[in-house]
Amino acid sequence: MTKAFSYLLDDLVQVPGTSVRVGVDPLLSLVPWAGTAVGAAFGGVVLLDAIRLRAPVPVLARMVGNSMLDWLLGMVPFIGAFFDVAFRANKKNLRLLNRTIENRELVRQASVRYWIAAAALVALVVAVIVAVPILVIAGVGQLLGTAG
Repeated sequence: MTKAFSYLLDDLVQVPGTSVRVGVDPLLSLVPWAGTAVGAAFGGVVLLDAIRLRAPVPVLARMVGNSMLDWLLGMVPFIGAFFDVAFRANKKNLRLLNRTIENRELVRQASVRYWIAAAALVALVVAVIVAVPILVIAGVGQLLGTAG
């Protein structure tokens, strides 16, 4: 299922006359805020699958970094769509996950500390996804309040 989500988000169709493939993620980025949030939610499936498969915490952290960068830059109207085509966070995360699960010894070493670290990374993602829009809306409100 993870591979299917990555394919859907990053590689669904080929741009005619080029070797560039695009998925739904760049198209979602054209819808300010909501589209990026939907793309991030679908991309979160890869991260949750990595946690389920007990990918090492450094790999999870890198995957979270890829997803957060994709989400933050994807929020910039129109420019975010071009970034999504170029960066392909979901494809990168799938590659990281596949490389990790090939080394099954790393996967077997998951412990209680692992689950705590994984939960902390998920909590960090949720906190950022909630905090950034609130801060942006508060900043815009403050600008509008001082402009009037």
